[in-house]
Amino acid sequence: MEDILFQEIPEAKREDMLDANCDEKIETSYLRRFSQEELDQARKDFADRGIHIAQLEDELKEAKLAYDEKLKPLRKLQKETLECIKSRGEQVRGFLYKMVDVEKREVGFYDSAGHLIERRKALPSEMQRNIFQINREREAM
Repeated sequence: MEDILFQEIPEAKREDMLDANCDEKIETSYLRRFSQEELDQARKDFADRGIHIAQLEDELKEAKLAYDEKLKPLRKLQKETLECIKSRGEQVRGFLYKMVDVEKREVGFYDSAGHLIERRKALPSEMQRNIFQINREREAM
């Protein structure tokens, strides 16, 4: 078998000649080999697209960095808000006011708005009366 058939016939009529002389015409997929010029052009196109892709990826990285900078404070706030939701409150810095109830043997800590923040049993050292407790007891009467 020859590598190339009907080379003397113009390319436009070559397919008709092959069709007329074949035993069977089969539709299938196959590998058509590139000529050296086509191969060189494919390599050039590949390199050009690679350069273009690298440029676009660099632009994408820069855009992502810009958006990440915009998102960073929002993500931080989101995380802090989630922690507040989980703990059903927020951490604050301020003064707490300790109140000892000798009769109930409890100690309560109140914030500046007067809300009870924490309650616990009184320690023996806290059960000794001081002048403030005595005054409170007198005022309660």
